Amino acid sequence: MSYKIHYFLSASIVFLFLITITVQAGGGGGGGGTPPPPPPPPPPCGYQTPGCYVQDGNKLENPTTPENFSFYLAQNACIGGGCTCSLEGFVSDLKQTDPDNSGGACACISGTSWTDNIGCCGDDATDCGLIAEETRFGQVTEKYLCSMDQNFIGSWLPAEPNKGLINYVACSNKELLSDGNNWTECSSFGIIRIDDRDYLCTGELGNQSWIECCGSGSCKSDSSRADTATTGQSRILENTTYYCASDKTIVTDLDIKDRETCNNAKNPNGTNAGFRWTGTLCCSENDDLGEYYNDPGGIGGCWDKEAVLTGDTAPQREDVANIDGIFYGCSIDVSALFPAINQSLLDIKDYHTQQPLIQNKQHCYQDPSKFYFCSFNNTWKLADGQDRSRLSTAPGSFQNVQQPSECCSTTSCWNGSLCLANQADNPASQPINGYRCIDGDWQPAQLRLTPDGRGSGYCQEQSQCLVDTSPNADSRCIQNTEFIDGTDDYCEDGDWTSRTKFVALQLIDISKTSNFVVFCDTPENTLNNLNYLVQGQLVGNFVTTENTNNFCTLIFNGKVLIGTSLNKPVADLTPLLNIIGVSNCNAALINDGQYHACSGTNKVWYNQKLNSIIYSDQSFTIGTTNFLGTFINFIKDPFDTIKNRIMATIQEPFDTSYLDSLKRFNKLYISKSGGKEIRGTVEGRGLNNLIMEYKNFNTDICRFIDEFNEKNEDAGSGIECSKDGSTYYVLAQGNQFTKINPDAIWNDFTSKLRIS
Repeated sequence: MSYKIHYFLSASIVFLFLITITVQAGGGGGGGGTPPPPPPPPPPCGYQTPGCYVQDGNKLENPTTPENFSFYLAQNACIGGGCTCSLEGFVSDLKQTDPDNSGGACACISGTSWTDNIGCCGDDATDCGLIAEETRFGQVTEKYLCSMDQNFIGSWLPAEPNKGLINYVACSNKELLSDGNNWTECSSFGIIRIDDRDYLCTGELGNQSWIECCGSGSCKSDSSRADTATTGQSRILENTTYYCASDKTIVTDLDIKDRETCNNAKNPNGTNAGFRWTGTLCCSENDDLGEYYNDPGGIGGCWDKEAVLTGDTAPQREDVANIDGIFYGCSIDVSALFPAINQSLLDIKDYHTQQPLIQNKQHCYQDPSKFYFCSFNNTWKLADGQDRSRLSTAPGSFQNVQQPSECCSTTSCWNGSLCLANQADNPASQPINGYRCIDGDWQPAQLRLTPDGRGSGYCQEQSQCLVDTSPNADSRCIQNTEFIDGTDDYCEDGDWTSRTKFVALQLIDISKTSNFVVFCDTPENTLNNLNYLVQGQLVGNFVTTENTNNFCTLIFNGKVLIGTSLNKPVADLTPLLNIIGVSNCNAALINDGQYHACSGTNKVWYNQKLNSIIYSDQSFTIGTTNFLGTFINFIKDPFDTIKNRIMATIQEPFDTSYLDSLKRFNKLYISKSGGKEIRGTVEGRGLNNLIMEYKNFNTDICRFIDEFNEKNEDAGSGIECSKDGSTYYVLAQGNQFTKINPDAIWNDFTSKLRIS
């Protein structure tokens, strides 16, 4: 292309007028002749109007081809040829023949584009893909691309307003990209960034050699003509997959991008790639071979290029689960079955950190949120927010055990199929196969009775005693060696006994080497006279069930000692203390389970742990007492012998409840005089049992018993006797509603007897 500018001279139309001038020779006919007439004037010129003209001189109505184009007239012009031109000029002087120098001429050719100071695009085949510079004041201000299609129809495209545009020049089979300053061919592989987006050059000339990454926005190039990519679309170049990210960058690693790009990733053929954003990483791009990784704090991890979301197990592995982006093993044992496989599993490295992928946990491991736990069967299970952190095992005696152990809460127990809730605070909860779940441990169940015998249930520990089974009870069970405030009920290794028994044991311990009588019963039966005055008040007013329980008396060596358990703190019973001769027992407030003197007179002794008192009108001494030894030697063993002999020699009037019902001993009689001895007790719930032993007696006690029984027995009561040598054994059974009431005949068989 040559650069030309034509200027046409403007001329006014001149009209010539013929003027006839008569010339007379010699004036006045002075002898001259008449001149000849002038020649005729030339004819006016023909003219051509503005427009495009072809080679044959015809004017065109529409643009033509470069080969057929002749010239362009911008105005009327005379044709010439010996005529008089009254216009501005002739065609030969005014015609514009070079389209590169004339916008009008450029427009005469079909498919061309004109730009001032640049010229015509498309009038010459050599214009194909031409880049022309526009200069002002010696500086290049713009570069234009002559873009022509395969038919060489073209147009000028300036670089600056088309920044980021990919344009295909079909006539030369080249694709050029505007960077705002120039047009660049895709001649070598690489990525360039223009403004806010990346362009990938495939390195091959031709159509779609440039790829525009439009991301989540709009494209600058025409997607029907250029290769454009939106979020997640990919191309494979030189055996590498390139992805267009949502932020309009082109990357090969989606781990450094975002959720939108990863989850919307496409294969080059346009199908969904199936990648998954796990929180901060993408699982798994085509170029990541065998990708395994943890994504701490994310929604999952990557297992061999497959996303495993939190709460899901790895493919083909129920012992590996992802929890909050981290893979955990459930007690994977390399010493168990298939050790090589398990070891290779634990040897897998995190693709990104090169640290071990799996954190192997022991049974009952729970994530901090308690959503999952490692089951005893080496699988991950849902915990549903419940504590499953402690391994519990069903006792071997349980039947139909589906699984021997499982993870339960710290207070529940595995019964073979499920975790049983803690039964510790529910005495009415029934045992399973003889066991109850107590604070996470299976404990042998022992049915206990309340002190009145009306309620039954279970305690947490075998040594505890059942107080109350009602759900709102302040105390359902009490510990061994404790007693219920305000009562005589004392817990001894799971069974209810009485504090009165310990008063009796202390009295026995004082007198056990001598002849003696120990008698424990109600105050009315043990104290001879309650109606005498002390400081103007009746003694009976202070000796009440509100203040005291049964009394025990000891008679030995001419002394009488009296003891009882108290139902109020000793400091609140000053009037009672005054009766027995002391103002207080502060000196005896030593909680060691032994009796201590309340004053220097040694007439009153107090046991703080048992809240019981022993007194006499004479001074006496109490040493350290072995209550258990005394109980075994003077009560347990002797009464066990009595029960065994009764069981062997007597047909019970009603049942064998006497074998288990004798435990309280708050009514007790033991008499020793020379070789003769009497032992007896009575108690029971619903049915009272009285058992007696008379040792070394010559009187035929059984004859009197049989006569009494014949007169008084009924269907619900009776009294029987047996003899073994010189020893007699008696069993009476009944209650207040039967003819024979053991409570009613108790005194007749004990304190009213006189051994001689």
